[in-house]
Amino acid sequence: MRRPEHGRELFGSVRTEDFGAAIAHGHGRSSSIGHRWSGLHMMQPRTLSCSIAAFLLGAVVAQPGLITSAIAFNARVSDVAVDELGNAYVTGFMHEAATFGTTVLPLEPGAPYDGFVAKLSPDGAWLWARRFGSANGMDMGLAIAVRPSGGIVVAAGVAQGTQLTYHDQALTNPLEDALLLLRLNTNGELVEHALAPGGLPERMVMTVGHDGTCYVGGVFQGPQLDFGGTVAMGPHSGFLAALGPSGTWSWSHGFQSPYFAEVTDLVIDQGGDVVALGDFTGPSMIMGDHLFNGYPIMDDTVFWTLFVLKCDHQGNVLWRKQSGVDEGMTSRGSHLARLPNGNYRVSGFYHQMITLDGLTLGAPSSSFLAELSPEGVWLGLDLISPQDNVSCGWAEDPVTTLGNGDHVRTAGTMPLPVLIDDWSFQPGAGPSAGIMHYDGTGQLIAAQAIPSEGISVVHGLSSGPTRTLCFGQFRGETTFGPTTLFSPTEISFIAEIGTAATGVGDVLEEGRAIRLFPVPASTVCTLELPGHTGSSPLWIIQANGAVLHATVLVGERMELDIADLPAGVHLVKVGATVARLVKE
Repeated sequence: MRRPEHGRELFGSVRTEDFGAAIAHGHGRSSSIGHRWSGLHMMQPRTLSCSIAAFLLGAVVAQPGLITSAIAFNARVSDVAVDELGNAYVTGFMHEAATFGTTVLPLEPGAPYDGFVAKLSPDGAWLWARRFGSANGMDMGLAIAVRPSGGIVVAAGVAQGTQLTYHDQALTNPLEDALLLLRLNTNGELVEHALAPGGLPERMVMTVGHDGTCYVGGVFQGPQLDFGGTVAMGPHSGFLAALGPSGTWSWSHGFQSPYFAEVTDLVIDQGGDVVALGDFTGPSMIMGDHLFNGYPIMDDTVFWTLFVLKCDHQGNVLWRKQSGVDEGMTSRGSHLARLPNGNYRVSGFYHQMITLDGLTLGAPSSSFLAELSPEGVWLGLDLISPQDNVSCGWAEDPVTTLGNGDHVRTAGTMPLPVLIDDWSFQPGAGPSAGIMHYDGTGQLIAAQAIPSEGISVVHGLSSGPTRTLCFGQFRGETTFGPTTLFSPTEISFIAEIGTAATGVGDVLEEGRAIRLFPVPASTVCTLELPGHTGSSPLWIIQANGAVLHATVLVGERMELDIADLPAGVHLVKVGATVARLVKE
């Protein structure tokens, strides 16, 4: 997904005495199916597949049935990653001391910003939090990813500080702007770190390969980023780099345009190669020996060109694609995902017209959904929804793809009630964000606004094996389904978006899904795993990692006796396939 516009923006002034001013009031967890906001449900005319359990960031909120956590008002979430047990890892930056549950992270003296990384349990409790940064530096966590073998990787920008540390551990001090990667274990302990000095990343995206190689991309400002043996040249250029399992940079590519270029999303394909999506402005973009054609800026009008490319483990370009170029045509890439069938999904926004080889769409100012084969052949191109008077598909709007090929995206802030297909958004008195769920063909199947009397904004989305999270900020009275939250100043939230479209918990792995029903269950739960043959170990695991029950699944279906399990959200794991079990 495209990351929020961080750059060098400053927070508005927030008073410490405002810390306790946020309040929440509403209902507890409902068992009905629909949009669940804050562990709550929002019913819709049709069965919904978006549910949100909000972790309020900004105040400690004591409300029965509402899953909550705390963070200082002056912290900003940049990215969230989810592991297979449902834990959430959060990174971002703060400009004053921040509080995560009982942990207080101080700001380095003289620093405008420090970065942070923290861990949330599946029920929204802060497990740990760590600060990183330097004296007098402007340091920001920008992207985070879970490693397949365990632990996480954080990508950060660090700016011209001294005495760079992570949780009081001294790091190599670049003494200039740099990209910083931190590899941590699940307890937040530092395993290793790597630097690429010479420039300051403004936005970053990241993914981790099957062998543990970390791929990071984005855009930076400055003369260059030095990845050891290779250099990406600035000043406002895109980059893609690989940090090998040994902790050293393997290769890098720079994307240079006369004006601007960026890598906006990354994905690992079935063979372990990395696929990158991005866009650029101006008449051309150069990446090594590869030339991409764009369109010149005319009368101060900027035209964007979308590109996709695939690299092997050594950084060799296997193929590259770009959108067509003509006067008045703009196309931007926002989201890239691997579908269960092995193909890739590309989505974004275009103006006037988009052409992808022989495929063309012509409705002005619309979002699109395209499918690309592993060999780089465009297979389909469809409209998602006309823009009209709501931002539903601008390249900056977050998108995530679910395991079954559906995708969830956000609608930009809406000042007025609008109609998208047959779904009506009813915002509050202030600009309000919304969540939309589309099936694999781009058909809108569910939608809901986050109405606010002040403002509500979703900055990002993140999908994991068992849950999907969104994060953003709100101010004033803001409603998440039946729960209303209030804060006089802008504070951040993390919220869970469920993906159970028919009341069963589905998580797909290579086209297979565990189905658990009813949801919630009290005494007996039925498990189905279509296509499963033979016998496989089956575990029911508590959120803290404790095994509650172990048995063997034979065939596709079995009845689970859960009468003696504690109430709450647990994980059911069969091999590498995981689903959530809700016990009431």
